[in-house]
Amino acid sequence: MANVQLYKYNATFYSVKNDLPSYFANEFLESEIDKDHMAWLNFHGLEDDQSIEHLC
Repeated sequence: MANVQLYKYNATFYSVKNDLPSYFANEFLESEIDKDHMAWLNFHGLEDDQSIEHLC
């Protein structure tokens, strides 16, 4: 179940990328976040603490 979302937006753009905690911990690229968009990563639970620790 994809229970993590990356939200990105600005005045003219909005997107949500849904995936697993393991994706964001192991495959997520910093280049997906840029200075032209506000971004935040939302975890719906803290069960996968290893993925969260790896990401941080």
